[in-house]
Amino acid sequence: RSDPARMFFFADKRQEPRVESFLFGLDDFDPNEFQAREPLQDSLFDWAQGQGSKMAVHGMGGTGKSSLAKDFIVRASESPVVKEDIGIFIRFQQFLRNDYISLVPFLEDIIGGDKTSSTSVGADTSNEDLRDRVNACLKKLQGRWIITIDDVGAPESYTNNDMLKGFPWAKGRVIVTTRSEAWTTKVGFQALRVESLSDAEALALVRDRVRHWSSESDGEVMRFVSELGAFPLALSQAFATCASGKGRVAAP
Repeated sequence: RSDPARMFFFADKRQEPRVESFLFGLDDFDPNEFQAREPLQDSLFDWAQGQGSKMAVHGMGGTGKSSLAKDFIVRASESPVVKEDIGIFIRFQQFLRNDYISLVPFLEDIIGGDKTSSTSVGADTSNEDLRDRVNACLKKLQGRWIITIDDVGAPESYTNNDMLKGFPWAKGRVIVTTRSEAWTTKVGFQALRVESLSDAEALALVRDRVRHWSSESDGEVMRFVSELGAFPLALSQAFATCASGKGRVAAP
């Protein structure tokens, strides 16, 4: 069953009634610290209810691709209008092996008595064994999962990765978050570009997060936002610094 500590809830028109979901890799995601970007979410929901199974979420660093993908897979896996009820977020770069070590028992627990192996996994488990067990589980759970592979480089970096050989693309839905435009031309992929925040999104984020803002002027807020390029990551880091007591946000 889903771990209640890992389940997140949203007031969202797509989630009536909410269904039980199984979520992996989302322990650090707090929806209260994320500015929902509904037009982008709408595009992802359209994709999840259509025929395509692969999506490239691409854009410059700091635009919020990872947070968007996390928000989406939580919403989608809990939504009755999307058939997949397992949402998985794994990190491509140096963390992929560690994520697979945790992903194997997560998937095998969902499968239950029909596990692919009774052997536990750990630091001494080979890449090949981890890969084969994850792939076997995803095949058994066909049609039930949406997986995000986060921060992937150019397509060749994926094809050269030993951990992802034989990945069962056709058995579920896959989102790749990337800075590389090359994914948008890959056969079978749909693409969604993520830009910096719109004025309305940026204003909503600042007003929500900076409770002590002294000015009621949207113009002053937007001058601050412009200084940081309206990038969600830069704004979030500024807010975190203020919250830690190491600085404060002040209107220019």
